[in-house]
Amino acid sequence: MQFSSRRFSSLTLSTLLLMAAGVAGSAAPAATPIAAPTPAPADVDFPGLIELDVDLTDLEQRVIRTQQRIPVAPGPLTLMYPRWLPGNHAPTGPIEALSGLIVHARDAAGERRRIEWRRHPLNMYAFEVDVPAGTQLLDIDLQFATPLAAEQGRRVITPEMLGLQWEKALLYPAGHYVSRIRVRPVVRLRTGWGFGTALRVSAAVEVAPSASSVTNGAQSVASTVTHQRVQFVDTTLERLVDSPLFAGRHFRKFELDADPRKPVQLNVVADRPALLEATPPQIEAHRKLASGSSTTSRARTASIQGTSPSGPPLPMAATCCRTSSCIPGTASSAAPRICGRRPTTCRCRTRCCGCTRA
Repeated sequence: MQFSSRRFSSLTLSTLLLMAAGVAGSAAPAATPIAAPTPAPADVDFPGLIELDVDLTDLEQRVIRTQQRIPVAPGPLTLMYPRWLPGNHAPTGPIEALSGLIVHARDAAGERRRIEWRRHPLNMYAFEVDVPAGTQLLDIDLQFATPLAAEQGRRVITPEMLGLQWEKALLYPAGHYVSRIRVRPVVRLRTGWGFGTALRVSAAVEVAPSASSVTNGAQSVASTVTHQRVQFVDTTLERLVDSPLFAGRHFRKFELDADPRKPVQLNVVADRPALLEATPPQIEAHRKLASGSSTTSRARTASIQGTSPSGPPLPMAATCCRTSSCIPGTASSAAPRICGRRPTTCRCRTRCCGCTRA
């Protein structure tokens, strides 16, 4: 059977008119949300204490391995990877370096079973899990791959020293201010390494190698070498993130103020022992800075890295300016600026606070 083009066009037009009439007579389609938003942070306590164990002993592959134990109740739970980082003023959390995420549910008898996690469809920094009935704790294993070469980003682990920013190596439960989440932090370091942080140590022990310790299905470095396990006093996640840790094979600590109520220390890590040296005038400048600083109940620590190949490093005054590279009280052709909490003139290795180069 053949249709003329005119008859085919008439039939097509009639069909379109009938379809349009049907659509016009029906209700407009309702938009279906893709997913519920992640829980908004609230000023309420997180019920329980999160145990955080960070393994920093892998100096070859330079992978940070973390084990967390989070108290939970059965039901849906959202875990967040930090996105907005202090001092970055942007959503720069390096989630592309996060890997090896495995979640286990642990019941009252200590039995574990692996459970699946889902990436939130709208927020790539959020991970959703359904906590099974009878679960009391979640055991979380994850890895953070630090850069091996300069073109990959800022290197934070070398065979001689390392720096740990805690927020890079953890997850936290959504729905709470970080100031209302309590954490018990632990780090594992190579034997003989010194470290500096504003956190207070509660216990430190040497741990022998153990072939039975596994992380993410593969043997962790800490399980194969004698290392030191350092536990810190319980703190809030907010304060933890504000207390980075520096450690190194070549480490030196200078006491600036031994007052137990508000101790002040200058911690130095270096590529080689010669870079740990500092002259008495340099240390005295920091002692004066410490004695003139505002009273606080929290330990104050200034940490620097001595990597200059040209000679001994210039100790840094952490409250002088944001770049922490000035010595207060010395001559400068620049007018005094407000650096930190008080006006000062300073001579700098690099320009800062409006000061001139020494």
